Amino acid sequence: MVYKSGLTANQTPNPEVLSGGIKEFSDIKTNMDTSVRYGRVVDVILSSNYTSFSEVGGSSAIGNIIFEDIYNQGTTEPAIPLFPQINTPPLVNELVLIFAFPSKNLFSDNKSKDYYYLTPVNIWNNAHCNPIPSSFKKTTKNQKSYQEIEAGSPINSDVEDLKTEEPRGVSKETQQINTFVERTATDENFIFPLLPFAGDTIFQGRWGNSIRLGSTAFSPNIVGAGENNWSDVGEEGSPIILISNGQNPNLQEGSFKKRAVEDINFDLSSLYLTSTQNIPLNPSNQNYVPSYNDEVPSTPNTYFKPQAIINSGRLVFNSKDDHTLVSSNKSIFLGANTSVNISTRETIVNSRNIRLGSKEAKEPIIKGEIFLNSLSLIMNELSVVCSVLRNLQEVTTVDVNSGKPIKAAALKGNLRSKCNNLEDMIKDFVENMDTYKSKVNKII
Repeated sequence: MVYKSGLTANQTPNPEVLSGGIKEFSDIKTNMDTSVRYGRVVDVILSSNYTSFSEVGGSSAIGNIIFEDIYNQGTTEPAIPLFPQINTPPLVNELVLIFAFPSKNLFSDNKSKDYYYLTPVNIWNNAHCNPIPSSFKKTTKNQKSYQEIEAGSPINSDVEDLKTEEPRGVSKETQQINTFVERTATDENFIFPLLPFAGDTIFQGRWGNSIRLGSTAFSPNIVGAGENNWSDVGEEGSPIILISNGQNPNLQEGSFKKRAVEDINFDLSSLYLTSTQNIPLNPSNQNYVPSYNDEVPSTPNTYFKPQAIINSGRLVFNSKDDHTLVSSNKSIFLGANTSVNISTRETIVNSRNIRLGSKEAKEPIIKGEIFLNSLSLIMNELSVVCSVLRNLQEVTTVDVNSGKPIKAAALKGNLRSKCNNLEDMIKDFVENMDTYKSKVNKII
């Protein structure tokens, strides 16, 4: 309501006329009743397989629903998602809020209106599904009471019933009936709604995928044997983002009254962005000590400063068009229980200290080109010596007593044979010297 000021403030207004121009509050209610409706979904247009796809608008109608007014059952009408950027197609038998707003034909017909729907009404307070049966729907042999539904199974009939006895107005070709199979309280892979903590903003999909914009919360909320597992240390209210896809498969005996909390060690895939929290991650390999001389990194489950953690059954980092850059202010640890494999056309390691095999490695690597060239010169000279010795027939020595020269054979026994073998070995080494050089590894 607008309060008047100035000269008009001295005028006594008509009590039946409001500043907005509507005469009575009942007129506001009447206007709201014509603009807001409560619909039960009877069909969802999800693909071109929908019956009369072209008649309902073709591809522009994908995401639209067919609904009936819960207070005026028997007549069905189409509705469009209200938000263009957010689309959560409801399921058959879920309730939605329906708004009457101007249509795209507004400028040619200012009275033209379309119906728009919001996300499903949270009847059962569960992100998985929130159906409520129509009083017009045929009762099946497996019809459940509302008490049974509230106890943990909101499904109105079993899967076979849904396949053979669709709710009135549901197309037999609707994709939803074929692809959405509800997980009931007796299913091993039941979907648990998340337990909220004070100040949280939570986005939940229907299949155990979620985003929690939360914080360190020393909350009295109890889940199983304890609270959430990211609030053991840190400052109250420190921000944290938890993205989880696929709940802990060990959670069993579901009920719509039970709540779950993310667990980075058991949820199928997780991304945690922390500030001061301590996350109890159990890494596959944290054998840091053998490869560090000093300042060994803290294990992930003891670190409580800002960090990003990705945990899943497999991680793939791929650069389709450009580089993959990994940098660190301190160290980068690569640890695997089997092997670390690198496959590339060229590997360059720019470091002033490279140790292979152990952090205690001290033996230097020989520079192959320089070493082999020097060794080749030595071998060539040795080969000449062997050749001279092999061709030497006799030697002359002097008797120390008489002073007379004494002639004797130069090589005795197998010494000649040794010279021959050594000369052959030197020749073979020189001819094949390039085979001792690595074609892959280079050092400076």
